[in-house]
Amino acid sequence: MRVLVPIAYEVGEFPELYSEWEVVSLKPFPRTVGKSEEENYYGMAKHFCGKEVADRSWLVRLHFPKVKATSGSQGQIFIAKKEESGWFVWFKNH
Repeated sequence: MRVLVPIAYEVGEFPELYSEWEVVSLKPFPRTVGKSEEENYYGMAKHFCGKEVADRSWLVRLHFPKVKATSGSQGQIFIAKKEESGWFVWFKNH
């Protein structure tokens, strides 16, 4: 996460607000089924890239303590692992 989160968030407007972060949860998408706060992201992943890719991807839920707005302080990234090059972020939500 130390590499992936800054790549996804410390760009654009106000990158300093995203320089501190905490992982709220980290789990494979299939393990989000039945968890109301997370299962909708699995549906998004399946819609964007299909069930096969979603089933091999992970949901990372983040909290950014420097961001004071409740909705803005939460973030989600979808990650997957390529055998030859390692983990990468393929979607950022918020």
